[in-house]
Amino acid sequence: MAEEKFTKEEVLRVAELARLSLTAEQISTMGNELSAILAFISTLKEVDVGRVEATSHGSELRNTLREDTREHVAGDEEERAKSIRGAFPVAQDDMLKVPPVLNQDDES
Repeated sequence: MAEEKFTKEEVLRVAELARLSLTAEQISTMGNELSAILAFISTLKEVDVGRVEATSHGSELRNTLREDTREHVAGDEEERAKSIRGAFPVAQDDMLKVPPVLNQDDES
């Protein structure tokens, strides 16, 4: 397969899209590097992946979070918990109401 070479105009267009300003030397270097990248991609296209199962990640991920459960707190920790609950302006039972973090009306 013949290796495609990037022209000076193509390199300048890519640089413009990437908002880069290149020197004459960099234009030549980038042309060679972009051509090498295209050649490598052409090589990858030749690889037979027909029997490879599609995946979105390289390893098997599982949810490692624990169940969200309420646990009883005893002793001094219970007093601290009551103190914290008392510091919140709005509380119902053992739940604390906090302002929303993401506010659509936020004008900041």
